[in-house]
Amino acid sequence: MRFKWAIEAKIHRNAKTIVVDPRLTRTAATADLYLQIRAGADIAFLGGLIRYALENNRIAKDYLVNYTNAAFVVKEGFKLPDDGLYSGFDASKQTYDKSSWNYEEGGDMTGKPVPVAADSGAAPSGHVHASDTGGGQGYQGAGPDGAKAAGGNPAPPTLPPKVAFDLSLQHPRCVYQLLKKQYDRYTPEMVERITGIPQDQF
Repeated sequence: MRFKWAIEAKIHRNAKTIVVDPRLTRTAATADLYLQIRAGADIAFLGGLIRYALENNRIAKDYLVNYTNAAFVVKEGFKLPDDGLYSGFDASKQTYDKSSWNYEEGGDMTGKPVPVAADSGAAPSGHVHASDTGGGQGYQGAGPDGAKAAGGNPAPPTLPPKVAFDLSLQHPRCVYQLLKKQYDRYTPEMVERITGIPQDQF
């Protein structure tokens, strides 16, 4: 019943329909473009779409800035899973120290210069985190509810009282830039190799 409206839009409003499905269904047969994807390859396909939208500025920036965490700046020392693991992984315990999985404190950082070390993905030499000194807030706190509570389970991270943000979305550690970096790997070549969908169709 729901597809009725897609057909109505196609007939009366010249709408274009694209179907991504491993099978040639009745819906796919009526589509303007049918992309036959390999079963189980959905994530790679969606990753390619996200990369395309980010690289070509096909985004609703006002919405991102005002209604999502895209402008929030993540703490220095956080690392994306380029090698399959996020920052803070302890191989011996097979667990994560999530102290870097939080936002920076500092308020509005729009247009302010960023230290070179901030884009390295790791804290500079000699840098001391609040969690290393028993200070910090939320997850990093040394109190009875913090990560260092004796014999207790770590509490979830809490937001800093004044989260750092960059309304221009240009800070290398803002969520938007980290998202771009995470999805940069989903090139048309990768999408074709994993999904079987030719680059010219994708």
